[in-house]
Amino acid sequence: MTILKRDQILFFLKALILPILIAIFPAIVYYGNNVDLVLLSSLGWAIFLYSSFAILGFIITCILLKGQFYKAANIAFIFMVAFNFYGILYAFFANNFVL
Repeated sequence: MTILKRDQILFFLKALILPILIAIFPAIVYYGNNVDLVLLSSLGWAIFLYSSFAILGFIITCILLKGQFYKAANIAFIFMVAFNFYGILYAFFANNFVL
């Protein structure tokens, strides 16, 4: 069993910042656009849900890439962007092409 060093933990946490920030941004934007319709407590749940997806994607890619934290962060970033734009892309292709 390998004991993680302090530098490895800090490296992991520094790489985790990108997926977390890209996960929080859409939740805040969606809340800001619908502030008159949505309760503030819903923002907390949305941030929690998006952050959970980002952390899960980051951890899975860290395992698959065997500890290459920055590459895993970039892949988790791409996953979160695709996760957030799926509906927009689907609507675009559904209207312009036959799906």
